[in-house]
Amino acid sequence: MEPLKLKNYLLIPLAKWLMDQELPGRMSRSRNRFLDIIRPRFEEIENTRLELGKKHAKKDEKGNPIEIEQDGVKRFDMTDEGREAFRKDYTEYINEESVFDVTAANEADMKVVAKVVLETDEKFSDAPENPIATHYSEWCTAFEQAKLTPEQQPAA
Repeated sequence: MEPLKLKNYLLIPLAKWLMDQELPGRMSRSRNRFLDIIRPRFEEIENTRLELGKKHAKKDEKGNPIEIEQDGVKRFDMTDEGREAFRKDYTEYINEESVFDVTAANEADMKVVAKVVLETDEKFSDAPENPIATHYSEWCTAFEQAKLTPEQQPAA
């Protein structure tokens, strides 16, 4: 079995999109088990974002990163150079691939999720402010490359 490979920046949008899908019981359970498989990775992505923010933030006299609040949102205070270094490091990180092994224990759930993704009736807009259409295309490619497409499933 081929592993499922998804760029890090695709994981959270995929999880959000899957959670928005209204699915019958069995398919919903498969979706939730799939999300349990990928959840540690998007938690790692958020932790890495925070660590990179701390690394590139301005520091106080004790060497701790300085946080500021802007429009009700907390963020790390950075110089222009720090912000640019953060963007470079984070962009490199989110463009890395996450690899999920397809095993005998999770293959059925992975195939159900592939079916949900590949056979959706949802219509996608390719508007620049909403990259879901591009993400959708990348999700489909990933499931196809992992050989999880519906036509590759045994007949029931």
